[in-house]
Amino acid sequence: MKNCMEGTIDRTEGDHAVIIMKNHQLIYWPKENLPKKCIEGITVIVSIEIEETNTKDKENLAKEFLNKIIDN
Repeated sequence: MKNCMEGTIDRTEGDHAVIIMKNHQLIYWPKENLPKKCIEGITVIVSIEIEETNTKDKENLAKEFLNKIIDN
């Protein structure tokens, strides 16, 4: 999958886990959003998905706002 990347949980800092990605970038991920079995040294897959409903709602709101500006 192109929208996924592999990384390793390196350590925790406060309420976050620090994930080192294969490209050496760091991601600070809330520990409460990790699966229960995640510990330091474990390999994880991080993925990104588009939330279509929210995106469409924001587009519609922006269009409504611009139309109000244009009409006045």
